[in-house]
Amino acid sequence: MRLPPFWPDRPGVWFALAEAQFVLARVTSEKTNFNYVIPQLEYRHTAEFEDIIIASPTDKPYTIVKTELVSRPSSSRDQRVRQLLTHEEVGDRKPCQFLRHLKSLAGRLPEKHLVQQAAAPYPNHPGGPGRRQPGRRLSTG
Repeated sequence: MRLPPFWPDRPGVWFALAEAQFVLARVTSEKTNFNYVIPQLEYRHTAEFEDIIIASPTDKPYTIVKTELVSRPSSSRDQRVRQLLTHEEVGDRKPCQFLRHLKSLAGRLPEKHLVQQAAAPYPNHPGGPGRRQPGRRLSTG
């Protein structure tokens, strides 16, 4: 069984794929799963998670490393989100299509930030900058 290199920008998806491989190979041991995951980490991630790797927890090591890799923020993910929010263009997509596109690229970014970005080019969209303020009437003429 071979796992792909770890995807720091989409750890949840990577672990879902790894777990599918574990099922197919009938690997159920926490320690074995842990031992399959660790070699797939790049140097910068092994350095960041050195405490877990060296300690090699005896109780649920795979669950611990998975939880940490998914929950600890990654600087590369933060950079990717900043780039995503400043460089992606709506093009000829509808707002809902653009939001779906941003979500697929962003991974775990909070949805409110994506909605704000996706709605920005559409001033009358409820999430956009030109949205009606509560208690304020629109003039009709």
